[in-house]
Formats: sequence, structure tokens, C-alpha cells
Amino acid sequence: MVMKKKGWLVIFEATIAIGMILGTMLVMYRGQRIDFNENEYMIELQKDILMELARNDSIRVEITNQENSDYDNIYLFIQDRIPRTWNFNFTICDLKEECSFKGEYPETDILVQERIIVGILSKNQSPDNWKKIRLFFWRNKFQ
Repeated sequence: MVMKKKGWLVIFEATIAIGMILGTMLVMYRGQRIDFNENEYMIELQKDILMELARNDSIRVEITNQENSDYDNIYLFIQDRIPRTWNFNFTICDLKEECSFKGEYPETDILVQERIIVGILSKNQSPDNWKKIRLFFWRNKFQ
């Protein structure tokens, strides 16, 4: 009779050990999946922000204005829409130019999306006045 109780105890201990191993694996798997989903979310957010910029008449004029070099409204527009755990930068250039990252290059992966912006359409509008905006997102170093 004593041997049967020891057998059940061994089976119970093995079941607990397997449950702990599976629980640890599940937590590790979910942790990896969150990072992947966050990047996908941020890429979609970039696309949405660029779409909003393209639909906003005043911002389109600000982007396509040749004399304008101060883009505070655009900066605030983007800043209000991204999580505080992420940083961003953007460049605006002519269609034929290469929009490269300006400033200190972060030591992490960067998510990049771009869009062509056309000013208010008129008869005088030509592709020479069109601009390209490139949006860069990266995670903060300290979260």
C-alpha cells in the first residue's frame, strides 16, 4: 500500500514540473510576439500619419512651400500621434532628391515610410512643386 502512494506523488511532481516548463515557454513566446506586433503597429501608424498629412490642406501647403524651412506645425502634428516610448524625425525634399536621415543616427532599428505630397491643386501646379516627406521612427533608448 505504501508503494502506491509514492507512485502518485511522483506522478503529481512530474505534472507540476511539466506545467512550470510549459508556463515559462508560454511567457517567453508571448514576450517575443509583443515586440513583433509593436513594430507592425508602428508601421501602420506611420502610414496613417502620412495619410493625415496628405489630407490636411494647411499642412500640405506648409510642406510644399519653397520658402518654408521651419516645420514646427508638422513636428507637433506627428509628436501628438506617436507613443512617448518612440522617437521620430522627418525630412522633406524634392521628388528627385534623396531624403536622408538628418541629425544623429540612433543606435537601433529605424522604421521608415515616405509619401509624396502635392500642394493645393491649381492650373499652375507642376510636379516641380511636389515634395516627398520621409518619416523615421525608432524606440527610445530609455523606456
